[in-house]
Amino acid sequence: MLADRQQESLTVYTDGFRAYEPLEGDDAFTREYVVHGDGEYVDGDVHVNTCESHASLARRWLSPY
Repeated sequence: MLADRQQESLTVYTDGFRAYEPLEGDDAFTREYVVHGDGEYVDGDVHVNTCESHASLARRWLSPY
């Protein structure tokens, strides 16, 4: 039953921060990114606006602590 199961593809969306570069060598997923430093914020379907929005909300929520 499990032998016919297909592996789902996984895409990780990041910005161009250097700390994410080691992800390029991982075969478990594909990395798509935009480089904010080059003025690139959207490249087709690639953007990190949702992630940045969640981080902003978390910072506000955690700021009293």
